[in-house]
Amino acid sequence: MYAQNSTLPVYSVDSLHGFQLLSQQPKLKYYQGRNFALHKRRAIYFEVPKVACSSMILKCADWIDLEIDRKRIHSKENKAIIPKVELNLLDTEYKNYFKFTFVRNPWDRLVSCYKDKVRSDANFNNSIYKNGVHTSFIKYNLFTAGMNFEDFVEAVCNIDDSQADAHILSQYHFVTDRQGVIFMNFIGKFENLREDFAKVAGRLDISDRELPHKNSSKKSKKKHYSEYYSESTKAKVAQRYAKDIKIFNYQFTA
Repeated sequence: MYAQNSTLPVYSVDSLHGFQLLSQQPKLKYYQGRNFALHKRRAIYFEVPKVACSSMILKCADWIDLEIDRKRIHSKENKAIIPKVELNLLDTEYKNYFKFTFVRNPWDRLVSCYKDKVRSDANFNNSIYKNGVHTSFIKYNLFTAGMNFEDFVEAVCNIDDSQADAHILSQYHFVTDRQGVIFMNFIGKFENLREDFAKVAGRLDISDRELPHKNSSKKSKKKHYSEYYSESTKAKVAQRYAKDIKIFNYQFTA
């Protein structure tokens, strides 16, 4: 985890393995709507898609007694009432707010995205899916229902971050400002979610430190992400998300 200006464990700049190079990257659009302001606690949660976002939004809503649709967490109606901050005010009005988020192993995160965004049935249609593909992925003309994981990886690797949907965008973009500098006070890891969430709750002086796993698998034994990969796809994802892997110190584990 990475912490700055807090009582939590602090990693030095050097330990972030080259994050200073981020300032050389092209300026991508800001994700203004992907934060949850906890004004009474002087804190802001920043959402990284496919990293326990649903559970975190529910918990943040509980913390401020906000009634939201708990079955449609990411609905437009919920987004309209969730308190947010404008990112151009982070260095002024919200300079002293505690800013936190969570990241995930890129190989694991991509498997989660694959299972969520591509259905096996090409006839599956609703407000979110069209012909078995999530509507946010249709624009690429690269994804089809029932496609195997190898083809999914190939498609994702052909989409540059400047054009990437938030669910396949490199995670470092969510924790850096327009100059490429990390502005978070705390970056927890999905792999240590229970412990890192408890640290955040402690930092905010909140006694409720149990985080529900909203989208956790219902199966008793979940297939490990490594089982989806061949040596080829493993290497392609390593190249596609090289900065995430280096900055957040991840490795492929079996």
